[in-house]
Amino acid sequence: MNGKMWMCVIALSMGSVAKAENPAALWVTVVSVSGEAIGTASVRFDRENTRHRVNGESGAWTSPGLYTEPGKLTAFARGDVWDFEVSAPGYRPLRLRYQIRKRNNRVPVVLEPMVTPDRNIEQAVAGWDAYLDWWDAELAHQAHPSSATSDDALAARSRCGEQAIRWLAELGDRDPYVDLVRGICRSSADDTDACE
Repeated sequence: MNGKMWMCVIALSMGSVAKAENPAALWVTVVSVSGEAIGTASVRFDRENTRHRVNGESGAWTSPGLYTEPGKLTAFARGDVWDFEVSAPGYRPLRLRYQIRKRNNRVPVVLEPMVTPDRNIEQAVAGWDAYLDWWDAELAHQAHPSSATSDDALAARSRCGEQAIRWLAELGDRDPYVDLVRGICRSSADDTDACE
């Protein structure tokens, strides 16, 4: 055999090894109702307390599995069912359940806007970001309890409460998401009377 033929055989065998090691990679692509990629989205699985950010340009996230235990990758295997949530600032979060197939595990996700057209979207994005920052700080504290992570979680909670109060002041009672924001406010604000 000549050199080109050997290179072709090696390339083909490497491809089959890669497929055998990763037969069920999961691809999640997040887009808006208009079809534009949402580069600020994140994917969080119920069995893993980590938010995975999507690619900022394509809105896609992919992985062969998840770290459900420290240092241990749990591969996506055919037949497994995974529950997860996709969220992004300014969009309604979406909960999904997906059963892994042998191949072509591509999950297109379309998120609907969280805000009404007459509301300032910057306030909604800031409120959602504050809520997600608080969530991340709480998860970090649960994973590694210490006085530093506790202080970080309390500070993030306070910032979330302040932002929720500002968010409610702008929403008034005219917005369909006022109950959701009021619930976030009640669970995070230092002055819960301001949430009413």
